[in-house]
Amino acid sequence: MSKDKFSNDEVLFNINQVAKMLGVVPATIRNWEKSGLFTAKRKDNNYRVFDFDDIELLKKVKRYSIDENIGILALKNILRSDLGKNIPMKAENDNSAKYSKKLLSSKWKERREELHYTLEDLSNAVGKAK
Repeated sequence: MSKDKFSNDEVLFNINQVAKMLGVVPATIRNWEKSGLFTAKRKDNNYRVFDFDDIELLKKVKRYSIDENIGILALKNILRSDLGKNIPMKAENDNSAKYSKKLLSSKWKERREELHYTLEDLSNAVGKAK
């Protein structure tokens, strides 16, 4: 993205500033981008820049991935539904995606059992009861 695409009065932050705001290291933000959770805007010098909307998105990513310990695939689905954006998913034949689904489903089951919910209780709660 070239400099002329950014207005002179637009407030932009660099990755170090954003990392400090979020309480993470810059490498974490780079890893989120590499995982496909967002795409950073870039200046002509190829440095990442972030506006307030980007920071709000990254706050959600941090909350879900770090604070709530949600995996990347589930997080992509959450962001897709929250933002209505088309975030690409891994190919179906990708073994890491299958492993993540197994891991995620076991975490969901563990949490459901901690709360003493049956599958029927859960389906009623999310409106998917038959």
